[in-house]
Amino acid sequence: MASPPMVYKSNALVEAAYRLSVQEQRIVLACISQVKRSEPVTDEVMYSVTAEDIATMAGVPIESSYNQLKEAALRLKRREVRLTQEPNGKGKRPSVLLIGWVQT
Repeated sequence: MASPPMVYKSNALVEAAYRLSVQEQRIVLACISQVKRSEPVTDEVMYSVTAEDIATMAGVPIESSYNQLKEAALRLKRREVRLTQEPNGKGKRPSVLLIGWVQT
């Protein structure tokens, strides 16, 4: 059996995720694990997560992962993440980007 892919997260993402439930974090991690380092992340690329993905990641029966995925996905769709970009120069204010965790 192949080992699961290694997932690396930036500090900004770690800090933004601290209020997510365990199930919501699993969805985000499952999506991140699909991103190829050699390809840019764009709005044109769709990442999807299945109940089987969650069951494998969490080590739970697939039957229980269906409900977990359904409920967590709905909560994640309603949540926003605030990312602050600090300016490189002096005298400029940080810019804030407010986005949803998922699009659909």
